[in-house]
Amino acid sequence: MMAAVLVSPQQINLYNPTLLPSREQFSARQLAIWVVIAVAALAAVAWWATGQMRSLMREMAEQARAPSKGPVGPTQQNVEAMEKALRDKLALLEARRATRDALRRGMAGPDAGPSAVLRRIADTIPPTAWVLEVKVAGSRIDIKGRALDPAAVDAWLERLRGSGFITEKPLPNLRVDRIEPAAGPGKGPASYGIQISATLAAPFAEEGGRP
Repeated sequence: MMAAVLVSPQQINLYNPTLLPSREQFSARQLAIWVVIAVAALAAVAWWATGQMRSLMREMAEQARAPSKGPVGPTQQNVEAMEKALRDKLALLEARRATRDALRRGMAGPDAGPSAVLRRIADTIPPTAWVLEVKVAGSRIDIKGRALDPAAVDAWLERLRGSGFITEKPLPNLRVDRIEPAAGPGKGPASYGIQISATLAAPFAEEGGRP
């Protein structure tokens, strides 16, 4: 019988130190070089910051020594603009004063204004006359009406002139037109259309005046 030969498997060692990555270690010389580089960088930064600080302090000192400028006065254009604005305001003020005075002359009151005009006409008009229309514009007054006696109208106009209600000059204008009564039974007496144009002693505000 052939003897069996037992062969054991061969063991291979894979742990070879030569296969591992090499480890690099910092030496004291390398550390010293890095320290020197860091110190040099810090010194450069400190030197730059010191230079900037000195430059800023120098500029501040120069500004402090520089003579201060006094207040700048207005230019010629500004003065002319202010003068023009002042003239415009004065002109507007005068216009408002003139308008106010004109409006006061036309205000209703015991001695002036529409109520005084109507009251004066009502107090002086003769019994044989009546008013159809009264128009006042500024210092001009126009009265239209009817009358049965033209002589009474003449006397009425003289009373208005004598009382100072209308001015003596220019002279008032009176127009009288005879109106025949309508034909037919009950025919009444003839009447007269009257129109008076005169100048008021106390004129109203001018037409179109603005407050």
